[in-house]
Amino acid sequence: MKHLEVISSEIKTDKNNREYNLVGLSTPSKVNGLMMPVRTTAIIAYKENYLSTDKKKVQDFGWDAKAGNKLAGDLITRACEMYEIEGVDKDGNSKITEAQSATVFVAGNTDDPGFEVLVLRAFANRGFILDGADASSEEEVAEPAGELTA
Repeated sequence: MKHLEVISSEIKTDKNNREYNLVGLSTPSKVNGLMMPVRTTAIIAYKENYLSTDKKKVQDFGWDAKAGNKLAGDLITRACEMYEIEGVDKDGNSKITEAQSATVFVAGNTDDPGFEVLVLRAFANRGFILDGADASSEEEVAEPAGELTA
């Protein structure tokens, strides 16, 4: 099973006074003794998920992550429909870059046959439309075998 290493963790408060953990993640620098290029990302994990429909407040996966922990999952890159990224060039001028791929952290057991369902959901939840993916493709993959706990 693949994992990402927690390289930083900082509790912050959003504009609505809700606490969240800004968690920095990194792929392992060595796999089976081989040096690997490191890729990094960050996730936000709320203390109380405000989108939950459950009356009991639920913590987001990663809320209690600390530097040195490992989170089950992987950084997944997939081709997707073209989208625009707004930015600023070296001279301070606005610029728009077009992209046709996206990378998303997907939490879960990467060895589980149902991991692909988690991948499809993660990309869809972030608004990416994967090339060649349709609504039926998610139904063809088995559900994941269990829930992750932080």
